[in-house]
Amino acid sequence: MTTAAPALLTITILDTATIFEGPETVYRYDLPGTGIVEGWALDGALEQAEKILGAHWPEASIKVCADSSATAVSAEAVSIITRQLEGREVPVVDTDEHAVSHPATEVFAPLAPAADATLTGGSHQDAPRAEPLRPKADDSAKSGWFQPFYALLAVVVLIVAGVAWFVVGRGGDANEESAGGGATDNAVAAAPAGQDAGPPAPGEAGSDRPANEPPPAPEQLNAAGLSVQLPQGFHAEESAEGDGLVTATGPDPDLRVLFAADPLYSVPADYLLEQIQEEIADDDALSHPQEHDGRLTYVEKPGDDSHVVWATWVDGDHQLSVGCHTRELPSVAQKAACRMAEESLVREG
Repeated sequence: MTTAAPALLTITILDTATIFEGPETVYRYDLPGTGIVEGWALDGALEQAEKILGAHWPEASIKVCADSSATAVSAEAVSIITRQLEGREVPVVDTDEHAVSHPATEVFAPLAPAADATLTGGSHQDAPRAEPLRPKADDSAKSGWFQPFYALLAVVVLIVAGVAWFVVGRGGDANEESAGGGATDNAVAAAPAGQDAGPPAPGEAGSDRPANEPPPAPEQLNAAGLSVQLPQGFHAEESAEGDGLVTATGPDPDLRVLFAADPLYSVPADYLLEQIQEEIADDDALSHPQEHDGRLTYVEKPGDDSHVVWATWVDGDHQLSVGCHTRELPSVAQKAACRMAEESLVREG
C-alpha cells in the first residue's frame, strides 16, 4: 500500500451497495458489500473500477473505505477489495474501514417531478442512503422477563390449589362445586391490586402491540384511473398540469411515490422499452437501466440532490410507471413502501 499520490478513484462499500467516485460517480446496488464477502460481487466490483479508470488502470491510485454506518460485513469487504487490488499491483491509498457517511447531502431542496413525466413514467431517483437495518431484539433478552412472570404464576397456582383443597376438605363433597367457584375467585384475588405481577406476556392486555394482532391494513388509493396500495397515512394528489402523474405522500416527509399510466396507441412493448433505454443512454440525468421480466428500472437524478428510482412496464395498451422519489438514498422502509406501490398498481376498470 502507498500514500505517494492522491486517489483518482474512491470506492465506498456499504452492506447494500458499492459507490465508485472518480472521473464519474456510479452507484452499484447490484454489488453490495455482502456480495463481495460472499464472492459473487467481487469480480463485478473490480471490473467497474477498471471501467471507470479506463486508460489510467492499473497505475491510478484507489482509496477503499466503508461507510460510517456500515457493519463488520462492509469492513471485511474493504479488506477483500484492497487485497485484490494490491494483487493486481494497483496502488491503494489510505484505506479506511470507517469513512464518513456517504453521500453528504446538506440541503434538501423541494422535491419536483421530472420534466419528462410522460415518456419515462415521470420522475427521478436518488442514490440510496447507507442506512443499516434496525437490529431485531435479542431473543435471550426477550425471554428474560418471562421467567419471573411464570415463577410468580406458579406460586399463585399453588396457593389457589391449597385454598381449594382446604375448602373441599372442610365442606365435603356437597360443597365441591362451590369450592371450585371459590378457587376461581381466589385465583383472581391472589395478586393484590397494588402488587406488580411482572410485565404482560405478548398478546396479553396491556401490551402495546399484541402478538396476534394483524398488521395495519394498507391504504387503498385511487386517482387518475389508477389504484394502488401504500402504508397507512398516505394520500394521493393528481398533477395540476393534467399529465396524469399522481403523487402520493405520507408520514415520511422525505418520500414521495409517483405513479402514472400513459396510453401506448398500439406501440409494441419491446419498442417502448428500447426507446426508453436509448433515452437513458443519451441523458446524463438517467442511469443504471436494468430490465427483468418485462420491467425496466432506472435511476434519475433531477439535480437537486434528490433521487428517483423508476420502474416501468406495459399493461395491456398502457405504460405503467412507479417512481420512488427520496431526498437522499432510500432507507429500507422507503424501499418497502415503493415496492408495495409497484406490486399493487393497476388500472381501474
